[in-house]
Amino acid sequence: MELQLDQYQSLLGLSRSENLINGSFELFIDQAIHVLSNELKVSRASFWSYDVENELIFNELLFDRNTNNQTSGEILLRKDYPNYFEAFKNELAILAEDAAEDPRTREFKENYLDAFDIKSMLDVQVSIQGKLFGIICLEQIAEKREWKKSEELYVSSVASYIAQAYIIKLKNKEEQRRKQSETNYQQLFLDSPIPMWVYDMDTYYFLDVNTAAISNYGYSKEEFLKLTIFDIRPDEEVQMLEHFIKTNKRKKWSSREWKHQLKNGEIIDVEISSDWTTYRGKDARIVIALNITKEKKLIQDNEISLNKFKDFAFYASHNLRGPVSRLLGLNKLLKFEREKNESSDSTLDHIQNTIVEIDEMIIELNKMLEK
Repeated sequence: MELQLDQYQSLLGLSRSENLINGSFELFIDQAIHVLSNELKVSRASFWSYDVENELIFNELLFDRNTNNQTSGEILLRKDYPNYFEAFKNELAILAEDAAEDPRTREFKENYLDAFDIKSMLDVQVSIQGKLFGIICLEQIAEKREWKKSEELYVSSVASYIAQAYIIKLKNKEEQRRKQSETNYQQLFLDSPIPMWVYDMDTYYFLDVNTAAISNYGYSKEEFLKLTIFDIRPDEEVQMLEHFIKTNKRKKWSSREWKHQLKNGEIIDVEISSDWTTYRGKDARIVIALNITKEKKLIQDNEISLNKFKDFAFYASHNLRGPVSRLLGLNKLLKFEREKNESSDSTLDHIQNTIVEIDEMIIELNKMLEK
């Protein structure tokens, strides 16, 4: 059952393959299938991946040595070939010298074996951590072939390299995901123009802060990491924050207004949005701190201006309306007296007094607007 020298050399070549080392899984499959076909002089060699959820195998690559053609994409369902799928529960390999009669493979006779004149099959499972991952299938056409145990061993060795290539591929993907995650973290957290930080939910110490937080709050990163979230609050809000944390500690998302105190003692208004997360294995919350001090002052100033306008409108509509109405009435009276060639010093006096009253009210309105 020993391998031949050329088989050892081909396995050594696969073990040193750049496709294997780099986790280029699809390229390594192509390489391994061609090596199997050429080394064992088999008519057809293929690799089928196993889909456990949908109970099927999918042809990733089939190489026909006689025609030098490659195909892929065929699907075989467990429900159509139950004996074949069941065999791999207890067997690592199927050595079928007469594939049309072997109980494990004869289900393929009408739809597959006869169509391609396949006489013998050697199928070896590719497993990862004891679970079926795929199948290497070798097929001899035209005439039957008695498979040797050494050939089974050789194919099993190639199967182990295929499994290894896939594991390396997953590790590479995980590494790429980690690097992408670090890039996203850099872009979304460290480079954000809005102050952000992460704090420990057990100790309340800062675990990380971004550049905007350092710039806006006046602390260096080293200083920040020695502080707790209570240290950037004015004294009057510490107790309120303690109560809020106790009642909202595990809340997925929260947002509300707070007051923060900068290193120089300045108090600012902030809109705090936070979410639960994990940071280096610790329960933590990530926080976005939006400075809304100017916006709140603008709103307050607008409210003051609105109140002034309301006072102005009330004064104008209630206090000024009376003298103006009297003036209009006196003007009509004066006009009536002139038409009758009558003169009334009393009417003129009333007009003069009313004008003075209106002038005083206008001065008062100007004072209201200047406040």
